[in-house]
Amino acid sequence: MVDLSENIRVAVFEDNPIMTDAYRSILNGSPGYICTGCFSSCNNWKYDIEKSNPDIVLMDIEMTGLNGISATKLIKEKFTGIKILIQTVFEDDSRILEALSAGANGYILKNTSPVKMLEAITDVRNGGVAFTPAVAAKVVSLFQQFVPSRKND
Repeated sequence: MVDLSENIRVAVFEDNPIMTDAYRSILNGSPGYICTGCFSSCNNWKYDIEKSNPDIVLMDIEMTGLNGISATKLIKEKFTGIKILIQTVFEDDSRILEALSAGANGYILKNTSPVKMLEAITDVRNGGVAFTPAVAAKVVSLFQQFVPSRKND
């Protein structure tokens, strides 16, 4: 069971300094959240995770060096209790599937409002998943393509 009396610790992997500053400000300025670290690449992911000790990682996809999807897979393999929320500009089917296959617990777009981003972080921390509406529609569509319909139900 998640202790809701503690702050949700969030580490941010984002290579755009403007976005990094915005995420840090939103997290640290919102009751119940704390930004434990901001990292401009995933190349030192293991050290960065150990140093920041997050509950949740807010992960960009396109980063110099190791990309966010590959880092997600590595983090989930090494730190099984950490949840990862992808936040990106990309909403194509292939990246969504790759991120979810790598172990992401949610996938939201960067144009998501701060309030919705915080809700997504909370949902993921509490064991749920989080998708922006456009991504959720794509996930449902992809699922329906891969799962045969049951004709006699």
